[in-house]
Amino acid sequence: MNKSDDKEINVFQNKCLRKILEVRWQDHVSTEELLERAEMEPLSRDVKRRRWKLIGHILRKDKNSDDAIALTWAPEGKEKDGGQKPPGGE
Repeated sequence: MNKSDDKEINVFQNKCLRKILEVRWQDHVSTEELLERAEMEPLSRDVKRRRWKLIGHILRKDKNSDDAIALTWAPEGKEKDGGQKPPGGE
């Protein structure tokens, strides 16, 4: 997950908590206070923790299992250099 994903998940969580706890924007309740009232932590933190547990579980498996192979797989083949083509075609 990247920072953008973290932010999206947390914004969604905050929006839901504000509806559930009936907190209006006029109340000026901070995100920290909102999470404290709900006795929760940011959802992105929980997602990261669960992903690390999954990766640890996969790494403990047999090296020849489909999960472990998928985790370490890297595509083979020619890489494109991404440069511009010379004038007149290829």
